[in-house]
Amino acid sequence: MARGASLMTTVGLLMVCANVSWAQQADSQAGATGAEPVIGPLTGAELFTPGFEGPQAGSYLLPSLEWTMYGNTNPNVSAGQSTIVAMGTSIGSLSLQRVGKHTQLNLDYAGGAFFYVSPLAASGKTGPGTSGTLQELSFLPRFSWRRWKLLLGDQSTYLPETANGYYGFGGLTSFDSGQGSGFYSSAFAVNPTLAPSQTILTGLSRRLSNMALAEIEYSVGERSVITATGTYGTLHFLDPGYIDNGIWSFLIGYNHMMSRRTEIGITCDQTSFRFGSLNQQQLYRSLMLDYGIQLAGKLSLQLSGGLGANQVTASPVGPVTKAFWSTFVSLLYRSEKVNAQIIYSHYLSGGSGVLIGAETNGAQLMLSRQLSRKFNGSLDFGYQHNQPLSQVTILQPQTRYAYWQGGGSLNYEMGRYTSFYINYSLQREVTNAPVCFTSNCGTVFLRQIAGMGLNLHARPIKIR
Repeated sequence: MARGASLMTTVGLLMVCANVSWAQQADSQAGATGAEPVIGPLTGAELFTPGFEGPQAGSYLLPSLEWTMYGNTNPNVSAGQSTIVAMGTSIGSLSLQRVGKHTQLNLDYAGGAFFYVSPLAASGKTGPGTSGTLQELSFLPRFSWRRWKLLLGDQSTYLPETANGYYGFGGLTSFDSGQGSGFYSSAFAVNPTLAPSQTILTGLSRRLSNMALAEIEYSVGERSVITATGTYGTLHFLDPGYIDNGIWSFLIGYNHMMSRRTEIGITCDQTSFRFGSLNQQQLYRSLMLDYGIQLAGKLSLQLSGGLGANQVTASPVGPVTKAFWSTFVSLLYRSEKVNAQIIYSHYLSGGSGVLIGAETNGAQLMLSRQLSRKFNGSLDFGYQHNQPLSQVTILQPQTRYAYWQGGGSLNYEMGRYTSFYINYSLQREVTNAPVCFTSNCGTVFLRQIAGMGLNLHARPIKIR
């Protein structure tokens, strides 16, 4: 009861302060009655992004095909392995964006096949991982009325290994980064901390990941918005030895625009983790404060932080409740020639199929730029650190995982419908105790992946 009274008091103080700030700016920034905010809410599933959409944002259809050959020094993520293995992928993709007066639909699909040429295929190994399919689907419809908005979505992947740093869609990544036209999709980006975590290298292990979401926005006035968001994510492994998990999240948020470019918010979050057939659950409740600002319509900054309590219903030492501080920071820049993104997060995750829940720290940097009329390039860097929420005993702590990944790609437009690309990725994982993803065990796992390929595509087909 005391906790509920404290929450209501906090919300009430925030609303009073926000209304005072609005009153001070009403004369200079008053708009028409019922006007919608010029920037989206901080709370909920949508990532706070710049308002720039590019000169061709609108209704379109964009198909493409790609073929890539790779050299992989360690496909199974084995300790000490350095044999170069050749592999290939054949991928087709389709992107659809339909924009109406009160609706918007974004649909993206990519799917195809991968195969290893040598030495896995030559050795007669034909089990899971030597060949197979990969799929990725994103479905994001949006509906808006005078005061109400409804966001729906579903994002699914079927992959032969960990999604974080996965290289199988590398040609499509370089193609999407610019392809010489200054074209950008205006689909909303989903906060990555809501999706099932895949931030630990696990070798060749087939998995199906899915996240469904629904969010309702209600405009209280010209500058205040209330959001209610529900998400459900699952990570299911088709190969034995890993931990399936499911994640329910429910968030209620209040947002207030201090100005046309500045916004504050408060979020109440409840997240529940379930781990396959294991008799263990986790329940996390937190209160987050949010701040966001847009600069020049191309740069956005979001700062979020809050304190919560995580309850483990079954652990080696019995039920445990522990305080936890969560943080989320994003800095995004978007222009006709440059896309840049920096994200840092400290949050609770499902453990990536390896841990029964994890405390995760993640940092990600991505940059893509149109270098000339025919060349565009991209760079990316990521760091993830996962540690268990509890340890087995004082003398036998559970394994911690630190993962670094970096790489880049270069795309050249050979003609109107054809592009050639090269890409490279370096991945390294370090643990504090030996782990075995294959027959080889170790504490340091390293691999390098380089590829080249062709992409056949059309210019975005405008839809009326």
